[in-house]
Amino acid sequence: MKPRKFALYGLITLILVSAPSSLIAQEARWGSFSDMHDFYTDMFVSSAGFGPTRLVSPQEASIRREELHRDIGTPALRVAGNALEITNQSLIGLDRESPIVFQTTNAGMMRRMRIESYQTREPNEFEQQAIQKMKNGQTVTYRVHEDRLGYTVYGALRAMQTCAKCHDVPQGTLLGAFIFELKQINEKVAKAD
Repeated sequence: MKPRKFALYGLITLILVSAPSSLIAQEARWGSFSDMHDFYTDMFVSSAGFGPTRLVSPQEASIRREELHRDIGTPALRVAGNALEITNQSLIGLDRESPIVFQTTNAGMMRRMRIESYQTREPNEFEQQAIQKMKNGQTVTYRVHEDRLGYTVYGALRAMQTCAKCHDVPQGTLLGAFIFELKQINEKVAKAD
């Protein structure tokens, strides 16, 4: 019995050592809030539709990245060693008289809705502060939620060449912002001694 037990432990150790690190949850999809923001900005700009209908869900993003095998079980980000996942994303629209937040519960579902049927609200105090920071040139800002072990990340959407044409604004104009809710997740990380 003992040799079999040892062989089993040896096999487990071999698997853990040779397995891609994503299988034991050591890496993350993005290295920073800025990397995540850049990725979603590219997805947003390359999607069809207008405003919130361009939002791409984290699941869609994995498929569109053609790296689904790597993303399965991989946290979105790591901050201070803690794994984080995107739990919700919304969009702040700034290309109107007053800012508006398009609330989402599932970005994939939102893509199929007519823009008039989105739930909207005015930006809250923290969103107003983030908007001001982005108007002052900041691209990404965030808020820590120690009570729920997570972050709210705000990322600027500025007019690129194609956006500037449709929106009839100069390139670089702040048109909106992403709101990403990230929550710490529990990981089952196997440790080899």
